[in-house]
Amino acid sequence: MKINNLIISMFIVVILSFAAQSQTIKSENELYMLSGHITNNCTGNALPAVSVVATGIQQYTTETDDNGYYELMMDNGTYDIEIIKNGYDTSRVLNLPVVSNIQIDTQLTAIYYAPINVVATVNESETICYFTWEMPFNKNFANKDLINFRVAIVSYFSPCNDPSSGILTPISGVDNSYDVTDWSSGYYAFAVKAIYSCGESEWSYSNTFSVKLGNEILLSVDLCNSSSPDSTIVTLFGKDCPWKVYDTSADSVGNIIFGNITEGHYDINIAHNGYSTINYNSVPLFADTVMSTSLTQNMLPPQNMYVDSTTNTAYWEKPVVTSDSSKVKMYYIFLDNLLMDTTNSEIKSYTFSGLNYNQTYNTCIEAVYDCGSSEKVCYTWKSQLLSINENSQNKSIVIYPNPAKDVITIESVVLLKQISIINSFGKEVYNVDVNKETQAVINTNNYKSGLYIVKITTETGLINKNLIISK
Repeated sequence: MKINNLIISMFIVVILSFAAQSQTIKSENELYMLSGHITNNCTGNALPAVSVVATGIQQYTTETDDNGYYELMMDNGTYDIEIIKNGYDTSRVLNLPVVSNIQIDTQLTAIYYAPINVVATVNESETICYFTWEMPFNKNFANKDLINFRVAIVSYFSPCNDPSSGILTPISGVDNSYDVTDWSSGYYAFAVKAIYSCGESEWSYSNTFSVKLGNEILLSVDLCNSSSPDSTIVTLFGKDCPWKVYDTSADSVGNIIFGNITEGHYDINIAHNGYSTINYNSVPLFADTVMSTSLTQNMLPPQNMYVDSTTNTAYWEKPVVTSDSSKVKMYYIFLDNLLMDTTNSEIKSYTFSGLNYNQTYNTCIEAVYDCGSSEKVCYTWKSQLLSINENSQNKSIVIYPNPAKDVITIESVVLLKQISIINSFGKEVYNVDVNKETQAVINTNNYKSGLYIVKITTETGLINKNLIISK
């Protein structure tokens, strides 16, 4: 009997334990309701199509109906709740424990979008400032009517700082141009904000502009070869706040006028195709200023120069020129640092005569332009050509004295036909036909000191001689 009672008692305990476990399982799996009403905090109107997102172990999502109501069934647990609508600030409830049905009513605050792309531009005479902006982003969202705009002048701030650090002076009415004739000299900006039925945006600021701080800058540019400077570009790069940049091109006579330059220090860049660019650094421009300068050609040297030692002939290619105004006029030919001859720009080879077999020489070619000459390109080589006849002919003509001062004499064992003298700039300074004489006397009193080439034509050929004038 005692054993039966014990069995019955144990059975009842097992049943009660099972019932308790079943109740616990049911409680853990039970769904609870999150619900509420969402309205506009300004108008009190219900907000439809608002997203309600509950994020925990799982994520649940719903939207409000046309009356602003929502219901969301979820398991018990801890959730982050987000209430989201485009054009409104998002509302959040973090770490919300859900162990029973919960109601969350929320008022959403509209975002009052500010105007964008605010630009202020002062005319050249500094009498009118034109002021424009664009409509706010997302202006049609959130049931918040855009009523108007409010405009203010911003002053008393450093151009190195954002205009928002300045003092705002509201302007009655809204316009897109303002008379600045009577404004004091200084830096300014405009500000604008959007006015809505339930609030207003933040101020949006324009660029900084100056009034009565400008100066007139006149630059005169000429090119060294007197070509037209009308495509010369001049750029001013501001070195001081607000770091302005100005650029313009010269007219047909080389004048460049900047009519309203904000005072400060500037780097000035002057460029013309085919000419060396000029840069002036940190030029102070605090008053009306007049400047002038001259541009020099890019005088590039010949390319790929070499000498064929079997023929004693030098060859080269023309420079890479960047414009018609930088074309080569002629070439100078040097042998061991002595000017031997010149050629026109179409001839790009030269054969030396009267050289010693197996002797080492240094040949240089120089390109000549309107404004000067390039650097020399040189080539060292050893002659492999035996030219006995040419040496004999070269020795048959004598120039004396050499160096000379006032007069020279040319004597030849063969009959002379023509004599010409070329200066170091390639210009012919003397030319005469000789009527089959073996001697010629030439007055050099008016010649400047320097190296000259004497070209002597005889009945047997052409001989070049170097002549030095020393005063």
